[in-house]
Amino acid sequence: MSDEAKNLFGATRQLAALCSAQLREVEAAHEIDDPQAQDQALQDSHAYLAVLLSRAIRSLALVYETLSLPNALTVFREEMAPFNLEEVAHYDGQAEYPYSPALDHLTSHLTTLEPIIGEVSTVQQERQVLRRMLEQLPASMTARDFTPARELDVQAELHRILQTAFPDVVRDPPAAKQTKIYKPDFGIESISTAIEVKYLDAKARRGDVLGELYEDMHGYAGNPEWSLFVGLIYQTGPWLSQQVARAEGKKAGIPKSWVLLVVTGAGDAKSAATPKAKAKKSAPPKPAE
Repeated sequence: MSDEAKNLFGATRQLAALCSAQLREVEAAHEIDDPQAQDQALQDSHAYLAVLLSRAIRSLALVYETLSLPNALTVFREEMAPFNLEEVAHYDGQAEYPYSPALDHLTSHLTTLEPIIGEVSTVQQERQVLRRMLEQLPASMTARDFTPARELDVQAELHRILQTAFPDVVRDPPAAKQTKIYKPDFGIESISTAIEVKYLDAKARRGDVLGELYEDMHGYAGNPEWSLFVGLIYQTGPWLSQQVARAEGKKAGIPKSWVLLVVTGAGDAKSAATPKAKAKKSAPPKPAE
């Protein structure tokens, strides 16, 4: 395999990641209150998405040419021709869940080419980078003198860190399954990886947190968009070891596409389980996460 083909393929993946990031700009445009400003922002964000997609399509065409696959190149061009590159659709008709039909189709071609290019090893390397970043999350918080009090705090800090290495990381990306939308906390399309974050602030909640992850596993079962799911448990005390989590997961029969990762860091005392216990006694409806 020539270095030229590998470099072109890597450049195409980067362009696809930029396209995914641009979809967030489309989403942001929908949140503008002024109608005139919103219309202009939508036009600009859709137009730039088309520019990025055009570059990605040309780049992937060069990959096929470099690999001397003329028939595959013809099929690729014929399949991409009908797409409106400015089109942005929405899962379940909701503006906060945009996707590009053209980008989805282009990504399917990238996936098909991965075994030929040998890009799988690169994806595995990037996933190792992701794992190290997740493991270093508590240290990063300590360095910034940041103490999380709830799951959302952990998510916010993790999002800040992930953006430095994975510009296409998305908060709450939709994972369409039948008529219901399942949303992992984070999705990184370039490495086909989704992340679920759980906040464990008391030993008594260990079973509940693991149970929530098991429910998530059923919700995402068979989803083609992500080939790896990471269940990140951020605990504020030594209540669950990595070995115990792995053993519990094996006992529960978690899918091979899932990895459980436990990290331990500081936690705000206000987040202790006492308020949760009181709420349980009064039995109000459980708020949606």
